Amino acid sequence: MKVHHLSKEDWRQSSKLIPNYNRLSPDTFKQLILKNILTTCHDQIQQCLARITLLKCVRQLANLWCHFFQLKIEEDYWNYVGNLNRSIMDWLSEGVSKEIIQQNSIDWDRRKTKSNIQYQIALVQNKLQQTEYNMLKHLCQI
Repeated sequence: MKVHHLSKEDWRQSSKLIPNYNRLSPDTFKQLILKNILTTCHDQIQQCLARITLLKCVRQLANLWCHFFQLKIEEDYWNYVGNLNRSIMDWLSEGVSKEIIQQNSIDWDRRKTKSNIQYQIALVQNKLQQTEYNMLKHLCQI
């Protein structure tokens, strides 16, 4: 099993770690599901997943859930950044010169302005709403 070490600044890299269940063979996908379900239910689950159409539906739903949770991680990241000491962020966002930042060795990413953080949060929330809609639409099709 691979171990990935990502700093909080590398949250975008975590999207590369999302599994794509469409790449797995049907048998591997079934085994992955069965490994995470009580053994008393294995026979019932195997019977259900024996139908290709249901297997495809479950696989698509698993991919949607992974995407949803990735977006929740991204949302948590931007909320964390947005909730950092707001007075300092406001001060730095409102035009402190690069010279002052360099002279005082302030570790500040100029892209993390108040308005950009709010924009990123809104963007992620829109993606979350779209993913939730896609999940509901998928469930209704089943």
